[in-house]
Amino acid sequence: MEYLRILILSMIPVTELRGAIPIGIALDLNPIGVYIASVLGSTLVSVPLVLTYRHIVQFMRD
Repeated sequence: MEYLRILILSMIPVTELRGAIPIGIALDLNPIGVYIASVLGSTLVSVPLVLTYRHIVQFMRD
């Protein structure tokens, strides 16, 4: 459950990896697990943006 919190925390633009990793380590979680959860959380935000970028730009031009 703590790793889910780290994943969600890394999705927030203010904290991202720079905030999520130290908080996860401060919670005495496994550093490798914290890193993986943080990277996944950060990536989950960017993948939909990359996949829909062309459609968003086209919508804004019309």
